[in-house]
Amino acid sequence: MPQSPQTPPAAVQRLLADGAAAGAWQLDPAATTVRITSKSMWGLVTAHGTFGEVAGEGTLGADGAVEGRLTLGAGSLDTANAKRDKHLRSADFFDVDNHPEIVVRVGGSVDGATADGLPLSAEATVKGATRVLPVTATVTPEGSGTDAVRLTVRTVVDHREFGIVWSPMGMMRPHTDVAIEALFRRA
Repeated sequence: MPQSPQTPPAAVQRLLADGAAAGAWQLDPAATTVRITSKSMWGLVTAHGTFGEVAGEGTLGADGAVEGRLTLGAGSLDTANAKRDKHLRSADFFDVDNHPEIVVRVGGSVDGATADGLPLSAEATVKGATRVLPVTATVTPEGSGTDAVRLTVRTVVDHREFGIVWSPMGMMRPHTDVAIEALFRRA
């Protein structure tokens, strides 16, 4: 059965069909959102936050190799609660005075695309700790597909692996949901 044009393999193949999409791509911060969701108060309260400072770039090789970088201003996380946001910026959490950026480097190949999306290896550095996270991106061309492409990533991070362990009386759940909607434009 043929795949619809919006399934990841067809979208990726269309991007590579004539090599026109190969080259450098720049993240459009105004059209990109990075959100996190975490449970606290023993799972009774769900905190939502959005990073206001995002930057990034990527390259797509003629051979299908994908490389990219996403940088978040750690102090730009906004949960709509000033007291909580101040605490998140402290050494208990992101320690923004010493680690002002969260950096995610990704790599992969479009050859690995499946019906579920494009598997990527993401190397995330948070609070000075670097961990490899497997992620899958959904690829959606925008417009002609050779000028703009949207990547959607959803993953779960164990924040303890990054030294974020503050949780008096076990009130904070160890996993944080991360949702990225990133629009890249031809550089």
